[in-house]
Amino acid sequence: MRNCSHRADELFPRDESQACHLPKQPGECFGHYLRYYYSPEHHTCKSFYWTGCVGNGNRFLTLNWCNATCYNAADEGLEDYSGESDVPVGIILGVVFGLIGAVILIVVIVFAVKNKPSSKKRGKKDGKSAEKPLKEQSIEMGGGEAQPATLEVSTIQS
Repeated sequence: MRNCSHRADELFPRDESQACHLPKQPGECFGHYLRYYYSPEHHTCKSFYWTGCVGNGNRFLTLNWCNATCYNAADEGLEDYSGESDVPVGIILGVVFGLIGAVILIVVIVFAVKNKPSSKKRGKKDGKSAEKPLKEQSIEMGGGEAQPATLEVSTIQS
């Protein structure tokens, strides 16, 4: 690749440690090859997927090769901070929304328990109603002694 580009010295420096300060370039083709690059802002080698063509010298076949080449690379500020985080945004959002959901659930449960009338309060509104019978008058269930039931049948003759 070095012989094919008019920017060869810029993209593929002869001093390999200079390549460590180049920005990550995934390429312009449609391949999907796991490679490693040195991140000056994080001072570590990270993985990325190279497409198989184009790119620069900050692309290593193995993590060990990347670490061996860029281990002593001093951060000279050649690359601006790209804003990439070590923690994916999806994980951060998931944790934040999970915590918000948990707080809302706890608040709803607390309000539901506070507003639910207890069984003791439901039975005693004025303090006397649980002990008083429903009606003050007594009800008689018959005239005294029990009478056998009789059935009268009347016949109409014409």
